[in-house]
Amino acid sequence: MHEYKFDKHDDETTEEFRERVEGYCKDKAVLAIEFISYEEPPYAKVKSFEEL
Repeated sequence: MHEYKFDKHDDETTEEFRERVEGYCKDKAVLAIEFISYEEPPYAKVKSFEEL
C-alpha cells in the first residue's frame, strides 16, 4: 500500500487541483482519494495499491 500527499498550488483553483489529482490516479489501482480543504493549504491524500 502506498500513500501520497498532493498539495494544492497557489495558482490553481480547487477544481483544477481536484482534476490534477484525479488525473494522476487515472488507470491506477487507487483505493481512496481524500480531499482535505479545511487546512491551509488544502491537500489530497491518495491511497494506492501501486506507485503513481
